[in-house]
Amino acid sequence: MQVRNKIRVVIADRDLFYLQKLKLCLERRGDMIVVGMADNGPAVFRMVQENAPDVLLMDVILGEKDGVWVLEQMKEQKKECVCIMISAIDSDTVVRRAVAMGADYYMAKPIQGELLLERIHQLTEPMRPYEGKEKIWTTQREEPVPEHQRVSALEAEISSLLSRMGVP
Repeated sequence: MQVRNKIRVVIADRDLFYLQKLKLCLERRGDMIVVGMADNGPAVFRMVQENAPDVLLMDVILGEKDGVWVLEQMKEQKKECVCIMISAIDSDTVVRRAVAMGADYYMAKPIQGELLLERIHQLTEPMRPYEGKEKIWTTQREEPVPEHQRVSALEAEISSLLSRMGVP
């Protein structure tokens, strides 16, 4: 896969060992490239400005300035990319603050690599098929659905929406 077709990712975490593991996880399939890694807020924001990533994957707690500060700066400067917050802090207040500042998704550590990759694909290409025949989100159905299946489909859609917002 050519570099220009890969999903460009900036990652941020205080733990440099964790950053290396995350980089390996993201790049193992070959459809993503990590274009920057940092352990503090100002460096992350600088990387977002310089590299224009498709995805920013960062912890809430960073050195110098935190992840919420980065989101505030991005909002102020109108820098847009998909932002996934990953943190050991699983507080409703922190999750709400991050989402209010522009985070697209919030995941509590420890995270599963495959789930993270799936979420990145969902958030960067929300209306396209993911790795196969089934569609993750659709805008219209091709054939009528029987009444008894509509309720479970609606429940599944609501569950998916709540999950994307970080509500377990």
